[in-house]
Amino acid sequence: MEELEELDELEKLCADLVKTYNTNVLKNAPIEIKEAFYNQAKRSSKNPECIKGREVLKTLIENHFETDPEKQKPQPKFIGGPQTLSVHQSKEYQIMIYIFGERHSNDMHCDERFGKKAKKEEWGRNKMSVEDFFFELISTTDVFIDFFFEFPAYSKGLNKYTVNKIANNPELRMQKLFDYFKKCAEYPTRSDLLCRLARIHYFDIRKEDKNQQLNQVGLFDLFKYDVYYIVNKNRKNKLECAQKLRDLLDQNQTYRIIIKSLIEEDDKIFLDFCMTFFIGSNSFIVKELKKVNLDMKDLILDFIRKEFLERTKQLRKIWRHNVPIILKYYEKEKETTKEKHKDTHKAFVLAMKNIVSDKTMIPMALLADTYALARIFKNFDMRDMKKAYTGATDQPSNAHNIIIYSGDFHSETYRKFLDSINFKKIARSGISSFENITCLNMKKIPQPFFSV
Repeated sequence: MEELEELDELEKLCADLVKTYNTNVLKNAPIEIKEAFYNQAKRSSKNPECIKGREVLKTLIENHFETDPEKQKPQPKFIGGPQTLSVHQSKEYQIMIYIFGERHSNDMHCDERFGKKAKKEEWGRNKMSVEDFFFELISTTDVFIDFFFEFPAYSKGLNKYTVNKIANNPELRMQKLFDYFKKCAEYPTRSDLLCRLARIHYFDIRKEDKNQQLNQVGLFDLFKYDVYYIVNKNRKNKLECAQKLRDLLDQNQTYRIIIKSLIEEDDKIFLDFCMTFFIGSNSFIVKELKKVNLDMKDLILDFIRKEFLERTKQLRKIWRHNVPIILKYYEKEKETTKEKHKDTHKAFVLAMKNIVSDKTMIPMALLADTYALARIFKNFDMRDMKKAYTGATDQPSNAHNIIIYSGDFHSETYRKFLDSINFKKIARSGISSFENITCLNMKKIPQPFFSV
């Protein structure tokens, strides 16, 4: 009977390990079973069968039982770079998520923010930059990690990045993270030794790396870019600027549809437009949503729909004031007297600038957020993964152990979504504010990561 019970437990542990690639399931196992897994990882035993041929899983098990302090996961007291960190868990989904938020800065003001406690620590094991922390974590982890970074999408034709610069400042944390982990996001080099214990995902699909430059992907972003290009190139001549903006609308029916839809009074119709025109027209998002279970897909899209409504409240007031000015100007006869309508030209140009102001970045950020959430909860098709690179199938078919690193505005959106689907918030450090906070005190965060 005891042998049967032990066999049942072994089979359950095997199933959990293969599903989640989280070796913490071995914590409370009997010593005999722990030894069986460890010995198999060391290739000195015939059992258990479930990890045979899974070199990544074997390495994770070896790391789990590692006793050398120098080879164990980092546990810094301070992490330089991020503004916020929260930890979330769901037993229902068997997922643990660490969400970092940053201010897109190059600073690491640990000593300034935390005084003597931080100053007495040298940069190293106890005080680390976030990129060094991730680098050590990915090398010593005992769980398979899915990292989600606010990196741009890369051209599907090349399956790799052609750009090396994603930020204007090479010292920004996001740029440094890109420099560290770019090769782990690219198909040709994903099997590199550094990358094999994790998957690296980009999620900023508002821009795509193509032909050695970052191109706008979203329809509204393309419209915004075209308007700014014309306005900036014709600053001194408002008449010529107005005529070129009018030509832009004349030549592009899609832009005219966008403008007219911005002033839709009915919330449902307006949101249908947002979800169809912005979310539904993005090929990256459409592709990932097909790989998400229907129930989760509905939860994500319902959440994004509500966020669109919330984030466009003030913008819709601006649009309702400016769009009629634009449409009236556009529909006027071309032969109107130029001098007589000088003020009208000026008002038209200003209205065009107003409807694509930087405030539109707030709702348009939802494109990246929709893609990120879809990718977090997607089902990885191991048949397709097999074609990608050697060892690609030695991974979990869903993301279970997750780290997100993004601008804090994105991070707050992910936290809000997890709350909406009943994830438990375990811990938090840092403050979401407009202050330039660039260091985290890790005292309240359980460490090492993924040990809860």
